[in-house]
Amino acid sequence: MYINEVIKITGLSRKALAYYEEKGLVIPSRQDNGYRTYDKEDVDNLQKISLLKDLDLNISEIKDFMTNQKISSSLLRERQERIERSIKQNDLIKKIIDGYEVSEIEVEIKKLERNLTIYDRLTRIFPGYFGQAIFASYKPFLKTILSDDNNKSFERYINYLDSLEEIPFSEEEKKYIENISRDIDKESLDDINHKKIAAINDYKKWTEDNEEFIKAYKEYLESDDYKKSLGKTIREKIEKYFIDNNYYEIAIPLIRDFAPKYDAFYKKLLEIDTFNL
Repeated sequence: MYINEVIKITGLSRKALAYYEEKGLVIPSRQDNGYRTYDKEDVDNLQKISLLKDLDLNISEIKDFMTNQKISSSLLRERQERIERSIKQNDLIKKIIDGYEVSEIEVEIKKLERNLTIYDRLTRIFPGYFGQAIFASYKPFLKTILSDDNNKSFERYINYLDSLEEIPFSEEEKKYIENISRDIDKESLDDINHKKIAAINDYKKWTEDNEEFIKAYKEYLESDDYKKSLGKTIREKIEKYFIDNNYYEIAIPLIRDFAPKYDAFYKKLLEIDTFNL
C-alpha cells in the first residue's frame, strides 16, 4: 500500500513516517519510480511504534523493543523510577501552591537532583539491573541535607563517576543479567535493600533466623554449578572493575562523608566482617 493509505490507517503524519524510516524502525519497499510501498507487517509495526510513543518511550527504547519484541525489566524499573520522581515533583508543586517555605522546597528539590545525578551516573557505568541495584542500595541514605563540606565530597564523587568507563559486559552477560532480573521490579528492589539494612542492623538475629538459608547459599558458592556459571564470571568482573578503579578507596569514603547515615551503616558492615574473620 502507498503512503496515503498508511497515514489513514495509522494516523501518523508524513513527517513521522519519514522520521521512523530514518531511524530504521520501518523499512518500506521502493518501486522503480521511487514511491514507497508498505506491507501489512510495516503497518503493524508502525501502529506498535505509535502506541509505544504514546506511552512515552523514547526512540532508543522503541528501537530496542522492535528489535527484541519485548520490554526489558531494566526499562520498566527505569520508568518506575521516573514515576516516583514525578510524584515527588508534583508533591513539591502542591507545597508551593499551599504556601510552604521556599527554603524547605529548595532543600527537597536539591535532594531530588542529587539522587537523579547519582542514578544517571551509576546506570551509565553499570547499564541495566546492576546500576539500578547499586543506586537502590545507596538511596535510603541520601535523604540528609548537605553542608558545604559534604557538598564538596558529593561533587568529588560525581566527578569520579564521570571519569569511569562503562563496565565491559559482553552481550551474553547482558542477556543473562536481564534474564535473572526479569521478575525484579523497582518495588522489589527497594524491599530487598530495606531488608538488607534491617539484617545488618540486627545481624545476630538475622543469622540465627536464616541459618539454613546461609548454609545452603555457602554450599552453592562451593558447587561446580556455580563455579562454571556465568553468574560467577559476572560477579568476578564487577569485583575486578571496582578494584581496578579503586572504588573502595575513592568512592566509598566520599559517600560516607556526604551521607552520614551510610557511614553509620558501613561501620556496622565492617564490624560484621571483623566478626566473621
